[in-house]
Amino acid sequence: MKKTLISFSLAGIIFPSILFIINSYVIKAVELEGVLLILYIFLWPSSLGIRESSLGALIFSMVVNSLYYLVIGFLLWFGINKSRLVLYVSIVAFVLLWGSFIIAIS
Repeated sequence: MKKTLISFSLAGIIFPSILFIINSYVIKAVELEGVLLILYIFLWPSSLGIRESSLGALIFSMVVNSLYYLVIGFLLWFGINKSRLVLYVSIVAFVLLWGSFIIAIS
C-alpha cells in the first residue's frame, strides 16, 4: 500500500512539473484549447486555481495535485485489494465528474 500511495503522490508532482515545463518553454505561444486543455486539466486539475505566476502558487498547486493523486491512488488500491464496490463507485463518480466538466467547458 505504501509504495502505491508514494507512486501516485509522486505522479501528482511529476505530471504538473512536466506540463509546466512544456507549457512554459515549448508551446508558450500556443493557446490551450480543445483536447489539449482537457488533457492539461485532467492531469493537473489544481492548475485551475493558479491566478498568478509566482513560485509559491505553483508549489501550492503541485502539493494540492499530489494530495488529489494520493486520494485517487488510495481509492484504487482499496478498491482492488479490499472492496470492489469502492472501486466501482469511485470509477463511476470520477467518470461522471469529468464527463460533466468536459460538457461544461465545451
